[in-house]
Amino acid sequence: MQATPAAVGAARSVVPFYLRAIVILVAVSMMLRLTVNNVAPIIGVIADDLGLSKTEAGLVGSLPLIVFGVFAFATPTLLRRWGSPKTIAILLVIVAVGTAVRFVPTTAALMGGTILLSIGVGMGNAVVPVAIRTFYPRRATAYMGWFSVGLNLGAALGAASTVPLMQKMGLSWNVAISVWFVVILLVLAWWLLGWGLAKRRNSPMLDPQESDSVAGLGAMFRERRLLAIAAHMGIQSAMFFAIMTWGPTWFQAAGVSPIQSGVVLSVFSLACIPGALLGPKLLELTHWRRILIGYAIIYLPAVAVMGSFGFGNSMLGWAATLVAGVCQGAHLAMSLALIAGYPDATKVAGLSALANGVGFLLASIWPVGLGALAQSTGSWSIPIISVVFMPLVTLAITFAINQQFQSEREGLARSLPHL
Repeated sequence: MQATPAAVGAARSVVPFYLRAIVILVAVSMMLRLTVNNVAPIIGVIADDLGLSKTEAGLVGSLPLIVFGVFAFATPTLLRRWGSPKTIAILLVIVAVGTAVRFVPTTAALMGGTILLSIGVGMGNAVVPVAIRTFYPRRATAYMGWFSVGLNLGAALGAASTVPLMQKMGLSWNVAISVWFVVILLVLAWWLLGWGLAKRRNSPMLDPQESDSVAGLGAMFRERRLLAIAAHMGIQSAMFFAIMTWGPTWFQAAGVSPIQSGVVLSVFSLACIPGALLGPKLLELTHWRRILIGYAIIYLPAVAVMGSFGFGNSMLGWAATLVAGVCQGAHLAMSLALIAGYPDATKVAGLSALANGVGFLLASIWPVGLGALAQSTGSWSIPIISVVFMPLVTLAITFAINQQFQSEREGLARSLPHL
């Protein structure tokens, strides 16, 4: 029996469609980290130029997290009003404008631009997971892995690019961190082009489907499991942003050059990518408890060694950086999988807002706290130790909620059509 031409055309279009979806998803998610993480490798240079203390410099790392948290809470309202496609276009505009503002080399412009771009990023952190669950419910966990890949690629590019732009191209620090607004505009144009094509084809992606099925955010605070997922997101975010904010300073204190410290941070972010694809799978395995215990056994010492960069042994430091990156990528993907796989679709937007809002507000305390702790003790030893033991808390949360989550996810997969 021969397939009809229509069936053949549909079969041929499936792979390109999902490939295009993944590529644009990765591109958008890269923009949610690129300009947030390109300041860390030169935070010392910026602090010296603008006369900032260590605590004030830590605020540059914490400001985005505070804004992420506050504006994540607006997600259900934005989705009810505009739907995912329009909201994503608006947030890309906000990120581009905020990045451009940082071109002015003043403390006010640095802080103001950081706050503005962080508004867009905060919206994106919560909106993109909801869009994935809404339009690709059966593949939501896999697509959240690719979302994590884009976040880590953006973080890696931001961390690795700033120092070379300054040293190789002779750009000042303010130009090096703001030139990326051109790339953000290109991604925005790509998104709008895809949106225009979807309009002409009457794509269902244009329907703000979330508007009819978004539960109120207030109800989220009354469910302990949802609060546990938010705590999971907050602690892993605190750990990640602590490393991204102060990592280069730790490495340079261990004798690593400024340009190499940016490379170390980039390697750490790139190593998160395979972990991002692996993390959701770990939660689905039969012996996931044993696997996560083994994960903790290699994760904790890897972060400790990376923090001191091998205690003078660079080969050990690079190996630890790779291991810690893979584990950190898995950590984030687990948090996102707990959101995307939540069985009640009406609560996914509220859960995403809650997890990102509460999570990032918790995480915002850490960079400033670590800077103040280092300043008061005169050493980075205690801050590094505190970061090392943070995964134990998230693993305890994972053990507490994943058993029920796993059975509900399997029931959800059986109830959904093949999308």
